[in-house]
Amino acid sequence: MIISGLSTALCPLAASFGVSFLIISRILQGIGFASCMPLIGSVTSTWAKLTENGLFSGALTSFIQLGPVITMPMSGFLCSTSLGWPSVFYVHATITLIFLVIWWILYRDQPGDAHWISASELKLITDGKSDNKVKRSEDKLPIREIFQTSSVWAIWIAAIGNMYSIQMVVVFAPTYISQVLGLPIVSVGLTAALPTLLQFAIKMLAGTASDKITSLRETTKVRLFNTIAFVGMGIFLIALAYTPANRTIVALIFLISSTTILGFNTGGFFKSCTLVGRQYSYFVNAVVQVVMCIAMLTVPFIVTTLTPNGLSEEWYHVFILHAAFLFITNVIFCKLGKGTAAAFTSSNGISTENTTGEQLKPVFL
Repeated sequence: MIISGLSTALCPLAASFGVSFLIISRILQGIGFASCMPLIGSVTSTWAKLTENGLFSGALTSFIQLGPVITMPMSGFLCSTSLGWPSVFYVHATITLIFLVIWWILYRDQPGDAHWISASELKLITDGKSDNKVKRSEDKLPIREIFQTSSVWAIWIAAIGNMYSIQMVVVFAPTYISQVLGLPIVSVGLTAALPTLLQFAIKMLAGTASDKITSLRETTKVRLFNTIAFVGMGIFLIALAYTPANRTIVALIFLISSTTILGFNTGGFFKSCTLVGRQYSYFVNAVVQVVMCIAMLTVPFIVTTLTPNGLSEEWYHVFILHAAFLFITNVIFCKLGKGTAAAFTSSNGISTENTTGEQLKPVFL
């Protein structure tokens, strides 16, 4: 957050020295952003009860939805004031550093280090996890075992379908709404923001529902929720692909629904990250972030290549392609994905993936 905040504040100054300096500043922003997903995995595995992983995953990954919805209107307002475009960077840098101070004051690496956590609360948080506080420096990352675990690969493959599809909608929904559906530019911003807001609501509901459902095994739940998210979005994208451009309302319903239903991913592969990776979920999430960054870089090339003229017929191929991504990656996740701790999380190398009843076994034995 320090790197992100300072590099953001320096963007206007860097721009005054030329494009090269601005690019360097933006790279530094990216370095700061790189810690997001690993941190989410670490916080969830440390602070969430094993029965509340869905809720934590939904809340902590909601920055993907809430960030653009908050910053885009605020940036537009700041640009229209006498402060000009540099104020956008200064305000965002200030907000980032304020949140850094709050985080620094309130956050503790371990629940046992927080004096406001009672003994009963600590027991609830740590139940089913390690009874021993293993120092991170002594806890060697079993990277070979991680890469040999099929359930981890299922998470990463599911992330490909998720990240490519959501990036396509988040980045290019305004373009589609404006160019193909012909909505006035004034309406585009609100219409494009609505799907991500609704997805945030679904993420929270789905995460909570996934935790509350006790009649299904965890592996069954993560596969079910992931299927609802991926197949649901894929179906709506196919419907959107076949919707004529003059059916504006119908097209908007399909577009909004496709993004909204993806919020069920909170109970799917996102939840599987912490259930499978446990104390190493920070690394599993780090690779998910790599997938997200690759998607951010490559999706614009894919979409612009397929839609050189911005025609409805060209967008058909975009929607069908991303629907195929979702279907294929979900099939793989449903085949290999798990909702229980992998063997590499246990000191004796025994996986809990095949236990009946999905008991919440200790990570270290």
